[in-house]
Amino acid sequence: MANLKPNLKNKFNVGALVLCALFCFSFCDLPKPLQRNQKANFVVFGNCTMCKERIESTVLNLPGMKYASWNMELKTLSIIFNQRKTNLREVQKAIAGAGHDTPLVKAEDSVYQALPLCCLYPRVDITAHQTQQRQ
Repeated sequence: MANLKPNLKNKFNVGALVLCALFCFSFCDLPKPLQRNQKANFVVFGNCTMCKERIESTVLNLPGMKYASWNMELKTLSIIFNQRKTNLREVQKAIAGAGHDTPLVKAEDSVYQALPLCCLYPRVDITAHQTQQRQ
């Protein structure tokens, strides 16, 4: 390298430094941008077809929601949403606002009591229900 001109030698050093930096950064876990569509499943308490309609329509009226289906037997809601426009906490807050308990947000007692009689589900500890489903 002694034969190289000083200007060319500096360019070589800078180039080698850039390549080393790129190599090192390729192994780092950089935060990934939010994906547009995210799938999620979680427990939502309810009883009947009126509950199903209420839960699904509440969710589908939120910005960024693509799909919502509540399974009456399993008490689970499957959703697809644009996570750039909403998040699971906001979705569950809206559902609780309609009177249905979720893992993150419990419906206010006054909202729950205002549901039709057929929709009044037994209120239980959500973590106990999730453990029971796994067994």
